[in-house]
Amino acid sequence: MESFSDYTPKQAIFIYRNKANNVHLRTHDLHIQDNRPVLGEGRSMSDEAIKALIVDLGKNVITQRGGLLPKRVLSVRPNGDILWWVKAARRQLNVHECVGIKSGIAPFPALLFALKDSTLKAFALKKTGTPTEQTRLYRLPLWNLMGSHGGMCMGSADFQTEGTYREIIEKAEDGFFNSQFSHANESACKSGSISKMWAALVGTDKPFPKDELLPCGYHNVGEFMKASGF
Repeated sequence: MESFSDYTPKQAIFIYRNKANNVHLRTHDLHIQDNRPVLGEGRSMSDEAIKALIVDLGKNVITQRGGLLPKRVLSVRPNGDILWWVKAARRQLNVHECVGIKSGIAPFPALLFALKDSTLKAFALKKTGTPTEQTRLYRLPLWNLMGSHGGMCMGSADFQTEGTYREIIEKAEDGFFNSQFSHANESACKSGSISKMWAALVGTDKPFPKDELLPCGYHNVGEFMKASGF
């Protein structure tokens, strides 16, 4: 787990204000001499440099929970609620024998997860890159997901909210992918049977069929965030 002590000072930024309260930023490179940082010559920061710094800080902010905020995180709330995404990948699919198909490795689409009030919600994404507020959301065609709003029947899954955000995400994903899917949501794909859809995917090299994805109760990521308080 990364922490502040893993980092080395490289730059210092000085903030200047005039009587009109206008702001000017100057950055100084830091050089280590006799185990102490020494300021180099200052230079003004351009608007582009300031914007780039803000982006970097947003991607790598150190949180009050400790550690770095993973780049996959899209939003967090002070109470510990967290919204993140995962790339499309081949993953283990664990299915209860009552479903009638075998478990195994299968292709999954990119996913959006929200851990809110210790309850996990999950959606499918067709887009492969980092989601934006305009990215469309779809129902995730898996058992144990209730209705079109992404809510998951907890079942054997275990979602803990202690630790850093990175640890919380890892525990939630482990709980989700290691849970045993068993019931409900059978018709949550375009062809009408998720059992048949997954049976044709498990143990093969086929890509996930994105045309099977159905719209969910939220048009896009931004609509879900607004409805959920992110």
